[in-house]
Amino acid sequence: MDFAEKFFKGNRLKEGDVIIGLNTGSGKVFANKNLRPQKTVKLIKLLAKGIKAKILLLGGPLEKEMNAYILKNAGPGVINAGCGNSLKEFSALINRCSLVITADTLGLHIAVALKKPVVTLFGPTSHQEIELYNRGKKIISGLSCAPCYKNKCGKTVTCMDKVSLKGIAGAAKDLIADRVKR
Repeated sequence: MDFAEKFFKGNRLKEGDVIIGLNTGSGKVFANKNLRPQKTVKLIKLLAKGIKAKILLLGGPLEKEMNAYILKNAGPGVINAGCGNSLKEFSALINRCSLVITADTLGLHIAVALKKPVVTLFGPTSHQEIELYNRGKKIISGLSCAPCYKNKCGKTVTCMDKVSLKGIAGAAKDLIADRVKR
């Protein structure tokens, strides 16, 4: 039994379950590439209202505190995948997801390579440089300075603060509906 299979079995996730992988990771290169923890909690609650799915919280070592906050505040139905998975384990978890929501990060590139439906959030990086191969939707910041490619942002309201949670949830719902039709 491989890592993802053990993980899914241990967390009572079954073959027919709709699993949304929510990647909170973003690395250290660009400022504010991910949603703030409070906004992520709001997104999870919005997703719970519109989609019957289980949320698999993904991230790396830098997201340990953030994911702990999200788990504490998001309510039931969120499963922690941990923040210490190897690249192979992280990829295996993404491969078992029905859909992945992620910023422009490694999680995005893995999801695209694995041909997973993906909702991708763009703030400090350019959406025009990324191809989703008709397997996803891009949610783009409405802030005029985005993309900036800065590794530090001095603004009180960041580009990711201007990413629409309703847009993310709507795109996820559309992509899940497309998946169920197949």
